[in-house]
Order: sequence, then structure tokens, then C-alpha cells
Amino acid sequence: MQWLKLEPNVLFGLLNLFATRWLQMCGIETLGKFETWLKERNVKVIKFHGGIAFILDYFPGHKLTLHPLFFPGELRNAPQTELKKLFEFADVSRIEVKVLETAGHTIRRWLRESGFEKEGVLRNYSVDHLSPEKPLISTEIWAILR
Repeated sequence: MQWLKLEPNVLFGLLNLFATRWLQMCGIETLGKFETWLKERNVKVIKFHGGIAFILDYFPGHKLTLHPLFFPGELRNAPQTELKKLFEFADVSRIEVKVLETAGHTIRRWLRESGFEKEGVLRNYSVDHLSPEKPLISTEIWAILR
């Protein structure tokens, strides 16, 4: 496993294809805003189980927040070996995923089947915590521990 070095325009294009609503909720309408967002938040990207994933809120030795971005037809169980590799590579004991209340059932099924547990719901959560003026939405917290 390794950190990917993808150009911002490539990442922005992928997000526009698969996570348009999330971009809108974060107020990211242009490539320039996206580049700023990447730098301010120290976003990392990894190849993860048939797609890529953004890593946010990364605290080595503790936790990371995983934002998987899958390509059509690639959403299936993450083998425990792949999650184990991520725990070891990133040196964390907790991986969490935040799921917007508007997300479909597929992501929740994937999380359950991959060993994640739903811990609770954040009501009126700012999707982009560094820009609190963004829309608020209820968001589920799912996590898996090593």
C-alpha cells in the first residue's frame, strides 16, 4: 500500500463523476477551490479495494477517516487483509467512515459486511468542519478497530 500522487485535476474529475453532491455540500465548485481544500486539509489518497480513498483527519498512532471512492461495479467487501494492511501502513488503531444521511443503502451494507460498526449519528453536522458555514446534515459514524 502507498500514498498516491494523483494530480488535483484528476482527483477533481473523479469526484465530479462519483461524489458531486458531496463536493457541492463542501462548496467546492472549481478546480482552484479543490486544490485549496486539498492543501488546507492535508488530504492523502490511497489505492483501496478496486478504487481510491481519501484519507482525512489522519492522526498516526490513533485514527484516520476513510472516504472510499469506488468505481461502478467495484463495491464489494473489503477483505480483512486489505483493512489490516491499511491499519499497518497508516499506523492507526481506528478507521472511521462518515456516511451522509442521504447516502444510499449500498455503502452501509458494504461497511457492515467489511466489519465496520455503526457508532451513532451526528445531527446537523457540517460536512466540511473547517468551513462551518456549509450546509448541515445528519451523518452516521461507522468505525472498525484493530
